Amino acid sequence: MSGRNIEPKLYSRGQTFKEYVLSLPEERDAFERNYRALKLKAHDLEAIRKEVKRLGGVKAVALSEWWCGDCQRWLPVLARIAADVPEMELRVFSAEATPELMDRYLKEGKYRAVPVFVLLDVALREIGCWFERPAAADATLRDLREHMGRDFLEQETVRELRELLHQARSQ
Repeated sequence: MSGRNIEPKLYSRGQTFKEYVLSLPEERDAFERNYRALKLKAHDLEAIRKEVKRLGGVKAVALSEWWCGDCQRWLPVLARIAADVPEMELRVFSAEATPELMDRYLKEGKYRAVPVFVLLDVALREIGCWFERPAAADATLRDLREHMGRDFLEQETVRELRELLHQARSQ
């Protein structure tokens, strides 16, 4: 355990996934669609249930923002797990509205990034922390940059914008 605890009063301010989604100014559909579409594999769910039960229950904190594509994709995964595991409770916080919490969980100890998922024992002591997107996705992006050149994605963005402008001219 890392030693980072979350105070009960702060934890209690978090919203359920449903409350969070209903409070969003935009993009509710993306969160709801991804939640409904998610089908957890039985063996994964059973393994998670077993570990959560072994730990005596787990409380999870998610730092999220409505405008973030990674949040729209990955928060529903954690929400589905929490819904399917009775001994797991999830509370969602807006990262921007709770900077005192966000600043405890900087990616690589330096960067604000969302989503952040913090797993806690029932006494609200940190068990582990997950940042932004699966490690495999980060590795794929790193590999893409390394193999295609450091500025490949930027060049592709410029190329695609030029193409959009060209298409607009021909309309």
